[in-house]
Amino acid sequence: MVKRVIVLLLLLIFSGGIIVFLYMFEEEKKLPLSIALSAIPSSSAFIIETNHTHDSWKKLSETNIIWQELLNVNLFAELDNQITFFDSIYILNPAVKEILDKQCLYISAHKNSENTFNFLFLINIPPNIGSTAILNLLSNLSNGMTIKTKEYDGSIIREFYPDSLENVSSPGTNPNKKGYGPVFSFSIYKDIFIGSKNSMLVEDAVRQVNSGVSLQNDFAFSKVLATSGEMAEVHFYLNHNYFPGIISLMTKADYSNSLLKLKNFADWTAMDLKLKPNTILLNGFTFSNDSLRRFLNLFKDQKPQEARLMEIFPSGTSSFIHFGFSNFSAFYKAFNSFADSPEREEKIISIEKDCKCNIQKTMVSWVENEMAIVASQQEKKNTELIFESQEERQQPINYFGLFRSHNIEEAEKLLYNVSDSIMTMLVDSTSPQLEVHRLKYQGVFPLLL
Repeated sequence: MVKRVIVLLLLLIFSGGIIVFLYMFEEEKKLPLSIALSAIPSSSAFIIETNHTHDSWKKLSETNIIWQELLNVNLFAELDNQITFFDSIYILNPAVKEILDKQCLYISAHKNSENTFNFLFLINIPPNIGSTAILNLLSNLSNGMTIKTKEYDGSIIREFYPDSLENVSSPGTNPNKKGYGPVFSFSIYKDIFIGSKNSMLVEDAVRQVNSGVSLQNDFAFSKVLATSGEMAEVHFYLNHNYFPGIISLMTKADYSNSLLKLKNFADWTAMDLKLKPNTILLNGFTFSNDSLRRFLNLFKDQKPQEARLMEIFPSGTSSFIHFGFSNFSAFYKAFNSFADSPEREEKIISIEKDCKCNIQKTMVSWVENEMAIVASQQEKKNTELIFESQEERQQPINYFGLFRSHNIEEAEKLLYNVSDSIMTMLVDSTSPQLEVHRLKYQGVFPLLL
């Protein structure tokens, strides 16, 4: 009996030890990320995180054809310019190489009050390196520059000013009222290197550190942070509240207001980024707080659907957005509440007075479980579409919607009532002509959906 008790106690101790070990192992995996994350201001539009800065950058900048195309956009061209600068320091300086090879580099993007954008670079400075070595290094790189220092909220911020206009070589360094603006500002504060072309952004980061509150305290961000894959070369975090503001700076004014509405799409998205010569693959998760007004919450009670509409997308499709619903009526009821505004209501009432119909019933009551909007290049075939204007004939890309209907005859009947003209389309020499009806009311689908 005594032996049995001893064996049982040993088994309990052994089992308890395993449980404690597994718990500690799991907690170890959950240890805080780099403390540099605590300095990223909450206004970041997106954050790039990489453990392999030089290798990832070399692969992206030297071998990826998609990145070469993206350089035509100001946001990516400026990011390319600034990362290239940091990478050149990496190549030439063993101290920097040691830091970047062992620490996470964070790059965050921020819109500023002048309706431009700036990048913030943050990385931990290990104790064995020390801030003095970094200060000496950056001082040696300041040829043709004057370094000015200022105290801010317990930190020392150093600003590099050009001695002449010839040394001003990039956007954001134009002369200001006092002469020349700083070409770069940085601070090494609480073992974090904080650098940016914009001195005020460095100040924002210092304030963020001193506040004791960081993105890691943001519930939505912490949820997506936990989904990041350990094997990915680069992690990309998208802040839906601020990202539209950055993108709107690079679009025509006609589109800017529409883009800003995307602030309510969700909260945060985390994606693992993988690079190949002709591919940039982003794969991850989006978090949407169900207590807030978010577009993704409209799908909370919807079940996934097979995307059968994609079977009929044209071969020239360049992009598309697809929606699947297990209960379209419930989705549309929730969407009407989400999109409700006096302006939208006024437009709907105006259309209904003209057509003497319930326009929402006419346009969407017949939708079943799928809809998509597709952008497709014009295909050169034996196809003739009789348009009403030369402008439409020359349109290089077609945009169109696809809907699966539970009652196609009812859909046709309802849509005929709001059509005011008929065109004909010849698909090929063996098929009969198709009737193409034009709706009386332009923009009615975007208004309703």
